[in-house]
Amino acid sequence: MYFSSRFPYPARDIAVAPNGHTIAVVAYLESARKNVIWIYELGSPNSNSLAGTEGATYPFWSPDGRFVAFFADARLKKLEVSGGPVQTICDAPNGRGGTWNKDGVIVFAPDTNVGLHRVSASGGSPTQISNPDKNRGEDGHRWPMFLPDGTHFLYLAANFSGRKSVNAIFVGSLDSNEKRFVVDANANAAYAAPGYLLFYRDKTLLAQSFDRKRFAVTGDPITVLTDIQYLPQIRRVLFAVSNNGALVAQTGSAVALSQPVWFDRQCHGKSGEGKPSIKVPSLVSIDAKKMSDDEIREFINTRANGEMDRNSSHTFLKKRLTEDQVNQIIADIRKMQGRHP
Repeated sequence: MYFSSRFPYPARDIAVAPNGHTIAVVAYLESARKNVIWIYELGSPNSNSLAGTEGATYPFWSPDGRFVAFFADARLKKLEVSGGPVQTICDAPNGRGGTWNKDGVIVFAPDTNVGLHRVSASGGSPTQISNPDKNRGEDGHRWPMFLPDGTHFLYLAANFSGRKSVNAIFVGSLDSNEKRFVVDANANAAYAAPGYLLFYRDKTLLAQSFDRKRFAVTGDPITVLTDIQYLPQIRRVLFAVSNNGALVAQTGSAVALSQPVWFDRQCHGKSGEGKPSIKVPSLVSIDAKKMSDDEIREFINTRANGEMDRNSSHTFLKKRLTEDQVNQIIADIRKMQGRHP
């Protein structure tokens, strides 16, 4: 099956609900002049933006599909999709992904250079549950995803100083300090029913059989997709998978026009219709010494890309910046400050 989106702005991130046919997409809302979360239903021509999600990043679903959790305003928040106020769960200065199990436990990365934390979905004080191995060269842990047992979880151990061999997927646990190496990878990974690990390596999204008892891959990996959007500055590839094995991915060529691609369990898929245009930006200059990553991103979207899209005669940006180029600006700023993206 496939789903074609004609959304006018690039998808910044994607999360598939447990039901396999509802997706949360982070994308720009002109009236808010910020990124918000949009909800799509497979087969529907329409989408709805969720009020109160302005500035949202890296959404993930509750296991029952009622809530979407996300990062905004240096906090981890949640919102019931059917309606209701946004609720703050805890602080998260620069969140880098989260996952939610059936027991109401959320595992998440609250910042860029730290280990993973756990917190109750109802709110409270987070507790750190993983520590980056500095001897191995790990700068931080991010992009967690619970495995079906609800106790073990996948995550990326990342390095940002050029040591590519450090980047790898591990399995952690809520019950112990165990840390098991799974596979070398450049970005986030995901488990897909009935027993596959999806991961990104060498510009390719791969699938490999995964033994949930031994937490190990078996056999040879197969190629799922070679045209997929990868954000190297944060070690993230734009794809998501549901409990029933449905996979949605943002194509790498669809930088200026969002075109998610849906796959079935046999890794068959089809992209949206038409060719997206890719626009090359010129230089943009901002004073970002005291701004968070999200504030820099919003500045570029509203003061630069936003003006360009409105054809303002006063814009200092001659061509739209892509998501990769925005992330490169942030990475360059943080490099000068001695921080990681």
